[in-house]
Amino acid sequence: MCSGGADYGSIETQSDEDLARYQSPVAQLAGIDEEGNPLYSYGENHTYEQNLYDQAQAEIGRRQQIREQLETIAAERQATLEDQQRQMREMQQQQQTEMQRQDQLQQQVGRDRIAQEEQIGRERTASQAMSQSMQVLGRAGKSGTAPTAQVTRGQARTKVRATSGSQGLRIGSSVTAPGIGLNIGG
Repeated sequence: MCSGGADYGSIETQSDEDLARYQSPVAQLAGIDEEGNPLYSYGENHTYEQNLYDQAQAEIGRRQQIREQLETIAAERQATLEDQQRQMREMQQQQQTEMQRQDQLQQQVGRDRIAQEEQIGRERTASQAMSQSMQVLGRAGKSGTAPTAQVTRGQARTKVRATSGSQGLRIGSSVTAPGIGLNIGG
């Protein structure tokens, strides 16, 4: 009696479904002994069927172990992939943060450049104003002396006399008597 599985050749080449059809050989009731205990007998092909069943079970176990190993490898690869994706996201975030920082620095450099150009413009304007003022003063001073240092002709001919204590003190248009006033030594 055949206990299952088709005879398709080697156990390794059979599908999982074919391997699952192999059944362990079952003993059949052959009778009862003198004490009333059942007696069982196995068919003529018991050893052959048991060997096929054992081989099928071994192949099922081997395939299950391979599937588990493949699942473990797939899980490790998935974990590695997820870790790499996480690292990639972190690197992209860092890159974006760095780009924003560089943009801010460029904006600050632009603001500093504008402020510097404005300062240079103010200094240039002040320098030009001072230069123009100096030119005006230079043109006005061609007479040889500054306007405040010019002496009128009438004053240049007047001679100042030294005064002594015996002469009267003259302040403006008034004259005081001699000997009255400040004691300025002469």
